[in-house]
This record gives sequence, C-alpha cells and structure tokens, in this order.
Amino acid sequence: MAKKKPAISPRAAKRAAEEAETTRTLVEGLKTMASLAQQALVSVKQIGIADRPVDSLVVSELQLLVLRSIPELTTLADSKLASTRRQFTFAEVAHMVTALTKVDLSDPMTKMASLQPVLLAAELLQGLHVGLKLLELKTSSGVTLNPAKADPNAVYQFKITLLGTKPPIWRRIQMSDCTLDELHGHIQDAMGWSDTHLYQFEMNGQLFSDPESMEDAFDEFNTANSVSTKISQVVRPEGERTKLIYEYDFGDGWRHEVLLEKVLPKEPGCKYPICVTGKRACPPEDIGGIPGFYRFLKVRLDPQHEMYQYYGDWCTTFDPDAFDPKESTSAMHGYAVDDEG
Repeated sequence: MAKKKPAISPRAAKRAAEEAETTRTLVEGLKTMASLAQQALVSVKQIGIADRPVDSLVVSELQLLVLRSIPELTTLADSKLASTRRQFTFAEVAHMVTALTKVDLSDPMTKMASLQPVLLAAELLQGLHVGLKLLELKTSSGVTLNPAKADPNAVYQFKITLLGTKPPIWRRIQMSDCTLDELHGHIQDAMGWSDTHLYQFEMNGQLFSDPESMEDAFDEFNTANSVSTKISQVVRPEGERTKLIYEYDFGDGWRHEVLLEKVLPKEPGCKYPICVTGKRACPPEDIGGIPGFYRFLKVRLDPQHEMYQYYGDWCTTFDPDAFDPKESTSAMHGYAVDDEG
C-alpha cells in the first residue's frame, strides 16, 4: 500500500507561493533588462559609439569579481582587473548586462548566489543609461536667455511631478525670481529630498547645473551655469507655460517635470517661497530609483519577506501617503515647523 505524502501546512504553502512569485518577478525583470541591453547595443552601433568608453561608469574590484564568476565574462573581467583604468565601452557594458541576465534562478540552492549578478546587471544597465543620456545631451540646442531684467513683483508658480510615479507624487510651489540653483534647493525642500547628490535641469536639450559640483563634466557636456541663470531668463515671454526636466541623483535617476503654470503678483504679507499643496511622500534616498521604490513599497507590507530586514527602519517608519505643505514650506524657509511663531 502506497504511503500518503504528508500534507503541506498552510504556512509552508504560502511561503512557497511567495517564493515562486519572487522568482517570477526576478525572471521577468531579467528578461526586461536583457531586452533593454540589446536595444542599447543596437543604438550605440548605429550612432558609432560602441567602442567609446562609458566615462560615467567605473566598475569596482568587487564588481569585477562578480563578473569573473560568469564564464562568458571571465576573460573580459581579468583584463580589467589587471588594469588601473576599470572602464568599459558601451558595447562591452551591453554585453555584460546580457550575460549577467542569463543566471539560473530555478535552483533554490543557487538562487541567493545568483542575486549578485542580477543586482550588478541592474547597476550596469543604469550606468549605461546615464552614459547614453549624457552623450545625447552633449550638443546644446542653444536656449536663448531672456533679458536679465525681471519684474520684482512677479511670483512664479510651478508644479513639480516626480516622473514614473503612479499615483503621482507632486508639489505645487510659488516663489519670487531666483536662480535655477536656488530653484533646485526649493524643489529639494518641497519634495523632501536630502540634497546629497548631483542635479541638473534640462530645457530643450540645454543642460543647466552647478559648475563646481559637475567639475570636468560641466564643460564636456556644454552645460550652462544654474548658479547665475535666473528663472526669469528661461521662462517664455509673458509667463507662458514653460517646462523643464529636473534630475536629481544620476544613479537612481529621479526625474521631475517642472511645469511653470502661471506668473502671479505677490500677495501682501506673504513670505515666499511657499508650498501650496501636493500629494504623497517623497521616496527614501538611495532606494534604487522608481523600480526600487515600488519594490520597497511591496516589501514593507510583509515583515516575512526576505528583503524586509534589508530595508531596515524604512519599513516601519515610511508612510507613502504622508505629506504636509506646511512642513515643506517650513523647510523652504530653513526652519522646522515647531519653530514657527
């Protein structure tokens, strides 16, 4: 008489289902990354930069050791380990991402070890994206600045939307004329960022940033000076709707639409800048961009998830719906809410 197989407990069944779902998500992510890498390879060959180094991407020795563990990449990794300049060409990075996405996630015994190549593939793909974008924006479209003289009574109202978020994370802010570098600071305070990474504005192909923070890349990519360029110099005549793209943290790639909605007269007694309204909390810093943020939102709801401990205190303290325009305004003024009189 055949023995009955022991019944699987509901808890074990739930755990197995969660692991299967995690594996499925990772596999789909690998397919997407492989597809993006192939598209990038075709693009760099078409525009003739396949053999050009990705200057914005430098691979560490630890990452090279991960690459070396992939048979298809061992020779390439060894050549870089022996070199003091650990940079790869656009074609090489696309090739590495493709190879890294071929890891086998079906074997539970090797699944955790396979996560290193998966994470490295994502980092290399992001580096490839940044490198391509910097090259695309290298040629300026020549934005013509308006005369420096501005209306001292004008108030500029912007809607700041973090691109890729659904439902959208956004803020509406008002301010007097100021430099783009100061606008950067107002966006940081209104959104809730910590201003610990590089930034740039882009308008019609022209980049604007702080020359001191961008260093060599400032001249290389024909960047205009955000410290000396004012809002009134880039907005369209008579306050027409003007749109800029503001990017913060080139690694995570937080891109915001900065839309000038209207130009208003100053209200007597109002202290500018102010955050008028907005919705939802700013993502945590260094969470991995939009994909990492939505992965984090899912993990934080499940204390049993294998990544729950990795995210630490964020999982218990982050409220995605939390937002108070008064707190943002206070941050824009440079003091805490409790200090208001």
